[in-house]
Amino acid sequence: MRPKPLVLPPVEPVKPRVDMSWGIYTAEEDQRLLDLKEVQRLGWRQIAQHFPGRSQGALRTHYYRLKGYTPPKAKADQPLSEPRERRKKTTPGRRYSDEENRLLLRLKAKGLTWPEMVEHFQDRTAASLQTHWSTNLNGKTL
Repeated sequence: MRPKPLVLPPVEPVKPRVDMSWGIYTAEEDQRLLDLKEVQRLGWRQIAQHFPGRSQGALRTHYYRLKGYTPPKAKADQPLSEPRERRKKTTPGRRYSDEENRLLLRLKAKGLTWPEMVEHFQDRTAASLQTHWSTNLNGKTL
């Protein structure tokens, strides 16, 4: 048997304020928001219908601020994951020399992958090698 759906009493929306200052919530709005989310367990779309002029995202953000919630990545003492190795940065706008072009053609002819080719170049990423190949060298031979 399926359980009967929970029927909640209708809630009157908060009266729209004439002097609606964006970002400022009254104590009445705070209490209503907490009640709708925690007691009545409504979703953000349903909650937003009770707050004219407030978006779902604004209400959700304000609710989490009221609860003192901080996302895990904001906590300094608790890293999310191991730090990743920094990628080489390319020098923007630096042209490929004739020597680099020849080397790229040779490595491509050997069948190396772009990440494997990076080891043979200084200050070039796999993406920059692939872009240079496809826009300037594709179809050329040694």
